[in-house]
Formats: sequence, C-alpha cells, structure tokens
Amino acid sequence: YGELQMPPGRPLSLEQRSIIQVWIEQGARHTTCSGSSVADTTGSGGGSTIQNRNPDSVCFAQDILPIFETSCATSGCHDATSHREGYNLTNYSNIMRGIRAFQPNQSRFFRITSGGGEDLMPPPPYSPLTADQKNTLEKWINQGALNSDCPQAGCDTTGTISYTSQVAPVLQTYCLGCHSGTFPNGNINLSGYDNVRSVAVTQKNSTSLLIGVLRGESGFFKMPPVSTLDECSIRQIELWVQQGMQNN
Repeated sequence: YGELQMPPGRPLSLEQRSIIQVWIEQGARHTTCSGSSVADTTGSGGGSTIQNRNPDSVCFAQDILPIFETSCATSGCHDATSHREGYNLTNYSNIMRGIRAFQPNQSRFFRITSGGGEDLMPPPPYSPLTADQKNTLEKWINQGALNSDCPQAGCDTTGTISYTSQVAPVLQTYCLGCHSGTFPNGNINLSGYDNVRSVAVTQKNSTSLLIGVLRGESGFFKMPPVSTLDECSIRQIELWVQQGMQNN
C-alpha cells in the first residue's frame, strides 16, 4: 500500500496475494507444472502440490517463446549473437523489456508485431505474425505475461498420427516463423502439407531431412536453432513419417 505499491495504481487481488504468500510459506520452490500436479524440482523433499491448470491459459515456454524465437530471435536480428538494437529476444527477462503485463496496447512488442507501417516486425520480406499468433500474444499479456512452463501431461503416440491435429500445430509454433513466406530460411518452406511432405521424404544419410534437423543428428543443422522440441512432439512427427506421411 501507499507510494511503494506495486503494480502502481493497480493492486493485485486478494487471491493473487494469497497465492504468493502461500508459495513463500511453502518454501518458494522452483516447481514445474505437469498436468494437474506440481513437481518439486529442488530436491528438497517437500512433496507435490496438486494444482489444476486452466485449459484456456497461455504458457510462456510452450506458446510465447517459440513465437519470438522463430519470428524475432533469428540470425542477424534479435538472437544472442546479433541482438540488433540491443534486443536479445531469446529469454523471458529480455522479452519483458517490451511487454507491460495486462496492457497489450502499452506493450511495444505487441504493437509492432500486430500493427503495420514502417515499424512492423518482422519487417518485409519476412512473414508477419499470423492472426493466431497475435491473439495468443495478446491473451498472454492480458493474463499477466507470466513466465509459465506447462509441459504436456502425457504423450499420445498410439494409433495413426494426424497431420492436422498433431504435426501441423507443432510446425506452426516452432518452424513457420522462419520457414514460410517468399524467402524462407534455407529455402525450406514448411507451410502447407505438400511442402512438409516434400521435406519429410528428402533423405540425407538414410534419414528423413525433417527428422534429422528436429533431432539435431550428426550432419544436420538442429532446428529450432535456439530451443529444443519436446521428445513427444518429435516422436509423433517421426511416427507420422514412418506411417506414410498421410494428409489426415
């Protein structure tokens, strides 16, 4: 309260303050949320706390970071090496330099990626963010722009893998920022089934080009270059290739 209240003029709700207080009283542990449980990663033996995740929530690690990595933190732009204009957009703290929680219209990175004109990012001829990506970014900011990590509770690799519901969403999140549009990186275009299948059937060292880069195998450039896909997603794409790369 008073002059030092944070956020200024917009206090946290009683529920939010209570959550922070209980977390501190429980040891302020670095926990990882998986499904409905929170696993203690400190090795302190404090046990697990059950927490139901809102299925409508947006997670930074799974939903937001890939947008910045594939559309902004690319070679020559805002990666750790180039960091043009002083921005290295490969982690949460740096991304938050242009984000104001709960205020998308006051967040510079949201304005320049969702608007137009000379300030539009990524700049032409690179592909702008899709409508879904813009909506996801706005939703995350409106939810407080939390540094959240929500790994999959389980991995479904049974039966026939679906291109539409299992393969395409992963490529959309982690690959299309670089590999789409008029000038895709490496001249590899992954927008649409036909393009994806063309890359998947291409063989190098008796390995599918798509699988080789996702696994970062010897002789392949690892993709995505900054983050690493979870094993579940890679395995699903691998099975899709082995099952004949159906357009299903």
